[in-house]
Amino acid sequence: MKSRRTQVSLLVVLTVAVLGLLLLRGSDIPGNGQNSAQRTAVKSESTSSSANPTSAPQPAQSGTALDAAQFARLTESVQADLPHTEDLRRLTAEQAHGIPPQLREAGQRLGQVSQALHANPSFAVEGLKFYRQCAQRAELPESLRALCYANLRNLSQAAGKAEFFQEGDYPEAVRRLGGHIPPGW
Repeated sequence: MKSRRTQVSLLVVLTVAVLGLLLLRGSDIPGNGQNSAQRTAVKSESTSSSANPTSAPQPAQSGTALDAAQFARLTESVQADLPHTEDLRRLTAEQAHGIPPQLREAGQRLGQVSQALHANPSFAVEGLKFYRQCAQRAELPESLRALCYANLRNLSQAAGKAEFFQEGDYPEAVRRLGGHIPPGW
């Protein structure tokens, strides 16, 4: 029987992965300079005032690709914004109940990176470096590291860049959780 901690960690990993996939299939575009609250405000404002030609502009559609500089800024900001384990430990019991908002936001941000990589496969090497760095960062929660680990594994296979993924470079807990995320890119 799996321990309670392992079950909770697995649930968090799967939830963050699902959030990332939902974003990947959504209409948000990475690097559009808006955080999720701003995107929500723009969407609700444009929905409520669709007859008004001066309403806020719509976020770019998911088919819009980033250039190399935008992708670099996206990955740098995502790495900087990922919550640390210590930050999550400081949450109150009420704040930590369920999936903490910090992990949800991190899942969405990781989904933006994945979305950008799907839109422009030529960024694969930069994406692999991003995922490798994320998966190796000991200060991040295991659930986020496992998601980065799985994305690194999947992208390295899809891009034919096996040298970027060495399973033994990651702790057992990260490998175990990442192993629950299905392969495929």
